[in-house]
Amino acid sequence: MRMVKFILAGVLGLGFLLQAGTVRTLDQKTYSGHVRFVEGDQLLIRGPQAREVRVPLAQVRFASFEPAADAVGFEPGALMNGNGTGLLGAYYSRPGHKGAVVYRVDETLDFQWGHDRPMVDLNRDYFSVRWTGFLECPVSGEYTFFLEANDGGQLQMGEALKLGEWEGQLGFAAKGKVRLTAGVRYPVRLDFYDNYGEAAVRWQWSGPGIAKAVVPRNQLYPALVTPELTQPLPGQSGLLACYYRNRFFFGDVLLRVDPQILFHWRQEPAPGFGTENFSVRWIGQLQPALSGEHKFHLIADEGVRLWLGGQLLLDQLRNQERAEFTAAMTLARNQRYDLRVEAVARQSGSACQMHWSEPGRAKRLLPTQSLSISTAPPPPAKNPAGEVIAQAVGAYTWGGSHLAHAVVSADDTAVRFAGDRVPTRISTVNVARLVFQPVAEQHAEKVKADRRGVLLKNGDFVEGKFVSLVDGTLTIDSALFGQREYGVLEVLLMQMARISDKPPAGAKFKARMEDGSVLHLAQCRAAGDKLELEDPTVGTFSIEPSRLSEIRRLGVAED
Repeated sequence: MRMVKFILAGVLGLGFLLQAGTVRTLDQKTYSGHVRFVEGDQLLIRGPQAREVRVPLAQVRFASFEPAADAVGFEPGALMNGNGTGLLGAYYSRPGHKGAVVYRVDETLDFQWGHDRPMVDLNRDYFSVRWTGFLECPVSGEYTFFLEANDGGQLQMGEALKLGEWEGQLGFAAKGKVRLTAGVRYPVRLDFYDNYGEAAVRWQWSGPGIAKAVVPRNQLYPALVTPELTQPLPGQSGLLACYYRNRFFFGDVLLRVDPQILFHWRQEPAPGFGTENFSVRWIGQLQPALSGEHKFHLIADEGVRLWLGGQLLLDQLRNQERAEFTAAMTLARNQRYDLRVEAVARQSGSACQMHWSEPGRAKRLLPTQSLSISTAPPPPAKNPAGEVIAQAVGAYTWGGSHLAHAVVSADDTAVRFAGDRVPTRISTVNVARLVFQPVAEQHAEKVKADRRGVLLKNGDFVEGKFVSLVDGTLTIDSALFGQREYGVLEVLLMQMARISDKPPAGAKFKARMEDGSVLHLAQCRAAGDKLELEDPTVGTFSIEPSRLSEIRRLGVAED
């Protein structure tokens, strides 16, 4: 079975007009247009030329609702209609976009590096990245962009949108809205840096007919953007070729797409570049059509280096006569492998060629159709159960719900929230954790599910039982130290009970709110001009319909 997902930016159960969306059924049919609820449990989709389709809620696998400028851009089927390849990433060995740089085209920006290196020759810490290119949206309307980064990041789309945090070192999540026009390519620059420890960055969007998801490759177009020049990088097949004006892969670079590695450099790679004393790095991905052992043959004057799937297969970069180097690796059919080749041209007339021998086939040039200029990020690793990694501020219930509201006071009866937040309070018996400041990953290992106590800003964890939070002072009862008080600015979080790894009994949906809160709902129903929500660990309360942004059915495999 598949996940049934409803993305709601309007009213659930009410017949509000002018909500753009896409509905996908369990039998894989897709409809796009203006979507609204009718007759309680049916969706009415009005597509181009006023074509109408009704889909019972029981048959819906996915539905999205977003404000749209008009319905002109809607067509039956998927909305993603671009042919982009991603964004150009410049990976620097130092913060501030300084030091040695390696270029590659990243299909999407969804990286959870943890403590690993972003690539083979980059640092684990103290590095920075700049992604540049263009975004083209498929439908006109209002889009919301979401940026999460650890440590710092900043997204800029021309003059239309700028969001993120550059100075923080504990990670952050930010979002911003902007109205975009279909078919227009908007310049994008996303800067990121890692200071120390965990490194991660994720760029998502939602829009007319588009559920919240990572911005897809086919709507992104890579480009080398400098103050003087915007140089697009056309083509999808082949490898991203980086030509440096020295033999050390450093400094200014000429970027282009090479369909194959087959060169005798008797002529300049580009006008004014020269025919000697330069270096070349080719980066992309290889997708074999056969499984088994593949042999790679590289001919070069000055030697070569070859990485495949993160492994260094050849390391023969040295001054020597022209020679052929061979390496072998077992590959799986249709799996994509990171490919990187480096060569040096010290004198005019140098050569570099790459052939391969597939299982049971003769040696031939590495074919263009097996190469991609863009690199797909690996699937993000899941955090171990019970750990807190850069957890957001607010109250967490024992059932896993999260109210992203600042806590102003608490006692053994209720936890109360600041401002006009809804709900204004929650029963203390249902609260498992209070988070007062984002939790850095270096402190996460101290907060296990079965520990009760307070995690201080200096990294110390003091075991104890929660007593109260009054006038900015948190009081706990410690078995070792007796009753102790801490100023809330000293505290990262208070662990009060174990958080279950399963939703509470009776919960049917996992809902995400506009402010970042997450609820597990037993019911969601229209009540006049409000939505009435029932969460077994939060209670029953009413909200403005626009506050609900996403709801997913629990207990069904995600799409």
